[in-house]
Amino acid sequence: MFVFWLAHSGKAIHRVYPTQGQEAFLEGHIEAFTAIGGIPTRHIRQRQPVASVLHGTTDRRRTENQRWILFRSHFGFDASTASPV
Repeated sequence: MFVFWLAHSGKAIHRVYPTQGQEAFLEGHIEAFTAIGGIPTRHIRQRQPVASVLHGTTDRRRTENQRWILFRSHFGFDASTASPV
């Protein structure tokens, strides 16, 4: 299940996909942007960094997946990762 939640307005978009792969993750973002009528440009936090991050290090730095970098660069937003809830 893909969940996109806007903290300030409380609006949420939920989508169910047959897989949990990166394609579903990226498609979920596209559908969420369409549903909310735009793209938030700041403070998109990923609680499921597996689809967007290659690996973490002991000092909490992470290496982002190249497809995720291209995706967010194309849509023009910054993102950060958060620990899963």
